[in-house]
Amino acid sequence: VVPRSPTYQSAGDASLKGGGAINDSLEFWFDCRWSPRILRGATLNPRHPNCVHINCLEFIVILLQIAACIVCLEDPPLFTPSGFPASVPPIIPILLALADNVSSKSWIHRVITASPHGQALIQIYAALLRRSSLGLQCDHLAGVLNLDPDFVSRPNLSLSPFDWCAQTC
Repeated sequence: VVPRSPTYQSAGDASLKGGGAINDSLEFWFDCRWSPRILRGATLNPRHPNCVHINCLEFIVILLQIAACIVCLEDPPLFTPSGFPASVPPIIPILLALADNVSSKSWIHRVITASPHGQALIQIYAALLRRSSLGLQCDHLAGVLNLDPDFVSRPNLSLSPFDWCAQTC
């Protein structure tokens, strides 16, 4: 396999409240708040059948980064915000997804896990890869360097989604 330089780069993070990522090269960011069921499951003992492990939440954020890139590449803009013609994406673009979770990096590279919930998420990962020619690299980013994704992954649940978005921007 020939090593390739990434075309796009994003960084994401998950917390027990939500997840988020920033992709400066494709000019998007997202945040999501976990549902009440996920919020409850994230606080349960890992042996509880309804437990939602942080590794799964971190992997979901990577899946959302992949999905967002695929959507951006399926309908690329014709012009940049400044009015210049936009560049045409390569035939096989590469996304470098940065994460501060070592398990997620392993799941991406090995495409396997012992976790039953993780296995279901890997099936979603495979479906995303079949949908697009997007290649994926994943690398570890130390948590202390993951400041902006860390911020968007911890929504202030006392604010409305609109107010949270305004505060984030």
